[in-house]
Amino acid sequence: MSLARVALRIAAVEALRGRTRIGANVLDSQIGILDVAGDGGLRTDEDRPFLAVYTDAGKSEGAEARNLRENGEIDLVFVVGVMTALTEIDPETGAARLIGLGLPGTDAAFEFLLDLVDRQITAVLTDPANEWSEIWRKLVDEVVRVVRRRDASAGDADRLAAREIRLTVKVKADPLFNATQAEGSVWSKFRAKLASDRPELAAEVEALFGTVGADLAPFDFQRMRGANAGEARALGFAPHDPANPGATIKAGLLAGGPHLRAP
Repeated sequence: MSLARVALRIAAVEALRGRTRIGANVLDSQIGILDVAGDGGLRTDEDRPFLAVYTDAGKSEGAEARNLRENGEIDLVFVVGVMTALTEIDPETGAARLIGLGLPGTDAAFEFLLDLVDRQITAVLTDPANEWSEIWRKLVDEVVRVVRRRDASAGDADRLAAREIRLTVKVKADPLFNATQAEGSVWSKFRAKLASDRPELAAEVEALFGTVGADLAPFDFQRMRGANAGEARALGFAPHDPANPGATIKAGLLAGGPHLRAP
């Protein structure tokens, strides 16, 4: 699993929650948020307008040697949806309106809501005052393309209007497993912010970092770099003495080169 994919999605969800017209109903990887019914129309079980965030296809090319930490390009997908069933009758005017939003319950109003939330997503992700947006921007090196697609169900029953916004972004490589992140790095900021705002998720995500600050066994360090045994010995990632395979590299001395230490 790519740590960057997880961080990218969580940062987007937390940045957007409560900061668009959708309100707090921002969903992280909600499976089946839009289903295709037997008649070919779209269906959703959501009982209010929603914004769902997914990470989809990813592609990395030209990675050095066998480095599997590179993430390359990742598709980050936002799906905004609203149904005609999510309307109520205004007691003063007798007209239909979207529950909780006050917008008219018309097709034009649905389309306007999609346009509005689309605009708000781009505004939030570029907001300098939003800490989660800043983490998102530090994870993303470049936005390669933006593709928008409209989905709709126009049956006689409850109609659904939805929009998919697909960002293809170049994302930073994952950090080394078990390695200590530099103070002020995007990874240290992500971990601190997650522990503060979403402690129920923090413990699970910590497993993707490994045992931070632990001594790095040479063979673990070899695996991180994707080096084979001969390359690891030549580069000093593994002990030259096969009789002492348990020697370790002291994590705090990595900047000065590999320092082997007997177990």
